[in-house]
Amino acid sequence: MNAIALYRLGHWCHDRRIPLVPRLVRILLFLVYNSVIPVTAQIGEGTTFGARILGPIRVGRGSAVGANAVVLEDVPAGCAVTGVPARIVRSNIDIRDYWA
Repeated sequence: MNAIALYRLGHWCHDRRIPLVPRLVRILLFLVYNSVIPVTAQIGEGTTFGARILGPIRVGRGSAVGANAVVLEDVPAGCAVTGVPARIVRSNIDIRDYWA
């Protein structure tokens, strides 16, 4: 099981107002993966993580965030960002070019 799978379990329980499970998922995510993924967040299918996204950030549809990037600002749709702090390195990308 990975961090996204745990998040999805917590999100599913949160949406159905099942108590305690979302809180336990949050604690487990932090202890096992050293990550915080709020169960209230909306994360689309096919999303993978290789970076730090700090704060109430929106990553636009079809964007790519490079491994170990630190995202501090919103990322526009169709952009590739990388670096510390993250900056746009390409615009108007085809996200399929970035899938491994």
